[in-house]
Amino acid sequence: MDYALSKFYKEVIPQFVKRRNELGYTQSSLDYDMNIARGLISKWEVGIRKPSGFLFCCWAEALGCDLIIVPKDKPRKIEEEMSVSKLKKRNYKW
Repeated sequence: MDYALSKFYKEVIPQFVKRRNELGYTQSSLDYDMNIARGLISKWEVGIRKPSGFLFCCWAEALGCDLIIVPKDKPRKIEEEMSVSKLKKRNYKW
């Protein structure tokens, strides 16, 4: 696996785990809500498997998260890009 991609997963996946725990989801309940194979969230979280780009986006949506792209040459804090008032709360049902 490409180093940059590996680094990306190591930085982002723990944020997804933290968010899942904040929402009170178990790995199994998130598998069910996303309509994916049983145990897949667990495999993604421990690094046994990596989600496709599409499933990665679905995972973010299921956790009520937005994926934000920030150019490397102009790093900024997310708070500067989006104020909390602009963010919408979402209740997705898969």
